[in-house]
Amino acid sequence: MNGIELIHHYFEVDNPWGPWKFVKKYGREMKWQPVSSLKLGRMKECYHNAYHLAAKEGYAYCEGQAIGYANFPQHHAWCLDPKSGYVIDPTWPQSYEGEVPYYYGVALSVQFVKKMRDREQYCMLDHGNGRCPLNEHPIAEWKYNGPLAVAHPARSTFDAFRRFSCPGSCP
Repeated sequence: MNGIELIHHYFEVDNPWGPWKFVKKYGREMKWQPVSSLKLGRMKECYHNAYHLAAKEGYAYCEGQAIGYANFPQHHAWCLDPKSGYVIDPTWPQSYEGEVPYYYGVALSVQFVKKMRDREQYCMLDHGNGRCPLNEHPIAEWKYNGPLAVAHPARSTFDAFRRFSCPGSCP
């Protein structure tokens, strides 16, 4: 099973209130482009790094599943540049040999993330109890509402996974 198939598997086996059902319902594929001038934050501090960059630069804060330097799906946080529509990842390397990183997640308002961080909730998708805290808030409260360019052709929420998990056989 490759990394993208594993993400698909996570979405299917998660409990109904869990984070990956939430990401499947509200998320989308996001395209990465390297930013050579980007100063990276510390590894394993993606929530902190993404929040501070989003707040400073006016980017959307995003969380979801990503496949990057480890070539394995990981719960991760990154930013999305609303002007270009590309992922800006302040944690992971900006150059890769072979495959480029893959991101599938939800864009959140920085104001909502700040409010949650003030309550010492640093990961927006999971309290660690298998429940997604965003299910407890109205969409209008957490959703990023700024202009958001799309850096790739629009697709339905799950088409990206269909092409990897069942090419030619999905409805």
